[in-house]
Amino acid sequence: RPPVLRAGDLEVDLPRRRVSRSGVLLSLSAKEFAVLEVLMLRAGEVVTRTELIESCWDEASEPMSNVVDVLIGQLRRRLGPPDPIRTVRGVGYHLGGEE
Repeated sequence: RPPVLRAGDLEVDLPRRRVSRSGVLLSLSAKEFAVLEVLMLRAGEVVTRTELIESCWDEASEPMSNVVDVLIGQLRRRLGPPDPIRTVRGVGYHLGGEE
């Protein structure tokens, strides 16, 4: 996998664990970074809530809880407008690219 992931004006530097948008460095929590990394690695695809939980949380997490939805909301606020993450109702989330 590439060391730097890009989707539009969003850039994730994996080795340095840095995220920038339009050249502005953003501060993310470890969990926000993990979720964004999965979305960026799968840019252009729909990522289900279950896939995010399996990738970013331990096995004790309950997939039916709203933990993913809450974290996505926090991530959207940190990334700012325009929102690069699209909700696919009843399925999951989509970042950049074409479906």
